[in-house]
Amino acid sequence: MEQTQEIQFKTPDVQERAKLLHSRCIDIMADMYQWAVDNSLSFTITATVSNWLEDRVLGRVSSSHRERRAFDLSIHGWTDENIREFTNHFNFKYYDEAAISGETGKPTLVLCHDNGHGRHIHVQIHKRYAFTTHS
Repeated sequence: MEQTQEIQFKTPDVQERAKLLHSRCIDIMADMYQWAVDNSLSFTITATVSNWLEDRVLGRVSSSHRERRAFDLSIHGWTDENIREFTNHFNFKYYDEAAISGETGKPTLVLCHDNGHGRHIHVQIHKRYAFTTHS
């Protein structure tokens, strides 16, 4: 069956900056997109690579977006069950590539949270994949 849906990006800038993500991050994004398609869910990337000033304005505590190893995903239209299944599936599948949670000390690739800018999914690979920060 031919796919007609595509990964959506919140803005052209988010889409352009997605090209700067670590290739492993892009591979995981593609896998997540396929999961969303298979489950008839929307897939919109809302944030990718950032710079220090943008992170400061957003109140980010992690450097993961600056280090090209994180992206955010909208969960608009997703049920709590969709979010739980997605989170469990990808945290298990990419356990060895996940970032270490500052809260739990455990590998966590996918985290659903609201950092004051709306509930969303944050995807973050391990620091060993970090690039020099994007300015």
